[in-house]
Amino acid sequence: TAELNSADGSAEANFQTVALKLPSMHCPFACWPKVRDTLKEQGGVADVELAPQADPNAIDNPVVYVKLNGDFEQAQAFAALASAGFDDAEVAATP
Repeated sequence: TAELNSADGSAEANFQTVALKLPSMHCPFACWPKVRDTLKEQGGVADVELAPQADPNAIDNPVVYVKLNGDFEQAQAFAALASAGFDDAEVAATP
């Protein structure tokens, strides 16, 4: 089960966010868009953001933040990511 965290208290306070770590996501040009699009196709996903990176041309922090607005099936999302070539997704600890 994913650990869900409350949003930042903005007007979208009803959103929940889960952080996913994908060690096989290596580049911001092909990997990241594929991960983003795969997750956005999942039910309950409102948005997907890449965690801050030290270098805009490389991924040194393979974490994405998934903003949820409904029922999110983690197992189904992980299966979709695996089908897209990212079979190492895991729930990441959030700060």
